Amino acid sequence: MPMRKTIQFTNVAKEDVSRIQSWLSDSTISENWFGRYTYGNPAHIGYHPEEALNYTDDQWKAVFKNEDHPMFSVRTVDGIHIGEV
Repeated sequence: MPMRKTIQFTNVAKEDVSRIQSWLSDSTISENWFGRYTYGNPAHIGYHPEEALNYTDDQWKAVFKNEDHPMFSVRTVDGIHIGEV
């Protein structure tokens, strides 16, 4: 029987956003993620990672606790951050 792999969704943490920003600084990842904005920066839908790292608590809540646009970090069952949804 094949081994079943499982993931889990968790609340987004600042270190997750920092990791996303780092991933997007790699041109191969950014080109395959959402591409680039016309002005050249890596595209990211929902928030700008470089700005989110400096959000106030209210700004963080507005983006990452928004019931109309839920956002979660994706982790392996071992807790390794592998993406977002």
